[in-house]
Amino acid sequence: MKKSIIQIFFIGLFIFSTRTNVFASDSFYLNGNIHHFFYLSELSHDDFNWYSVGFEHISETNRNKLDIEYFNPIKDITAKGIMVKNGIILEEDGLSTWYGNFSVMGLRVDSAGVDDDLGTALLGIETRYMVDERSYVEGSIDFSIFGLGGGIFDSGYGVAKIRLNSLCTPNMGFSLGYNWTKMKIKDSDKDVNLKGSDNGLNFGVFYSF
Repeated sequence: MKKSIIQIFFIGLFIFSTRTNVFASDSFYLNGNIHHFFYLSELSHDDFNWYSVGFEHISETNRNKLDIEYFNPIKDITAKGIMVKNGIILEEDGLSTWYGNFSVMGLRVDSAGVDDDLGTALLGIETRYMVDERSYVEGSIDFSIFGLGGGIFDSGYGVAKIRLNSLCTPNMGFSLGYNWTKMKIKDSDKDVNLKGSDNGLNFGVFYSF
C-alpha cells in the first residue's frame, strides 16, 4: 500500500512538472518519520510506519486553504485515515497568515480488538510565517470535537505539527518538522479501551504548481 501511495505521488509530480511558480497555490506532499536516524526517540522495528501523503490547494478568491491527506496516525496501532481540512483565513499580513481549521476524518482501525470504521470532526488553528522568498515555517494544532467510539472526554484524536518548508528548485522543495499525535478509542460494548501516542522528527518533499 505504501509503495502504491508513493508511486501515485511521483506520478502527480510528473503530470504537473511543466508548471512553475514559487509557492504556488497547489502542491503535493509526502512525509515520513526519520527519528530512527537521529536516535532522538525510542526506536521501533520500522520508523517509516508513520507517513502521510496529501494535496493542498490555496484559494485567494475564497480566502481558504483546502488540504486532503491520507495517513497512518499512530505507528503502534494498525490504522489508516483520510482527513479533509478546510482552513479559513483569520488574519494575514505580508509575512504571516493565520487559519481557523475545520476538518473531517475517516479512520479504519484493525488493532487490539478493534475492527471498525470510525470518524470524527476536528477544530484547530494554523499559522504560516514566511522566512524568505523560498522558505516558510508552519505550525498547527487540531483536536477532535467528537469521540472515537466513546464520549468526547474519554476518546478522541489530536495532532500538533511544526515544520520548515523550503524550495530547492522553482517547484520542488523539502520539509523538516516534528509531529505529535494522540488517539484514544473506546467501545464499552466490546470492552475496548485502545490508546496510543506518537511523536518524532519527520522529513518530507513537496511539489508546488
